[in-house]
Amino acid sequence: MQKKQNFLERVILFEWIISDNYLVILMVLVWIGIGIGVLIVLILIVKLLRTNPHSAVSFEQRCSKCGQKTNGLKCPKCDRRPSFGV
Repeated sequence: MQKKQNFLERVILFEWIISDNYLVILMVLVWIGIGIGVLIVLILIVKLLRTNPHSAVSFEQRCSKCGQKTNGLKCPKCDRRPSFGV
């Protein structure tokens, strides 16, 4: 009987805590989420301002092995595989 009473007291206490403070806890979580979102946006804006506009997207236009112009595709000379030693 004592265990049931302790359990019921805990449940009633937990319900009291939730019923009175759930809006406060929810609002705090919302403010924390807004703060994290603003921080992420500020970091992305700083990264955007520091990035050189010409180096944002780049790729090699020449093969690193033979130097042939590939326009970002695979090199036809270096990509060939020997076929049975022929």
